[in-house]
Amino acid sequence: MEDKLRQYIQLVITEAKKKQKKLTLTSQNRSDLGVALQWLSLNKLSSGAGKIRKVGDKHKVTVTVTDKSKAKYMIKDRFGTFIGVS
Repeated sequence: MEDKLRQYIQLVITEAKKKQKKLTLTSQNRSDLGVALQWLSLNKLSSGAGKIRKVGDKHKVTVTVTDKSKAKYMIKDRFGTFIGVS
């Protein structure tokens, strides 16, 4: 009985992790990322973001979004080549 319960709990946790949608935004400029994060939150597409970190000559941030495809499209439409989305 305990084994089945443990398996069920693990299944629920993995399903919850799969539903979480994350995007990684990259830019040459830290302020561009700040504007993009502000814009995502104003449009109610962002439910959280990590710290902006510098990797090489670029800045990156991981964002949890409510609708991944819509957020990706809107970032590309609004910011073009200034913000990379992956």
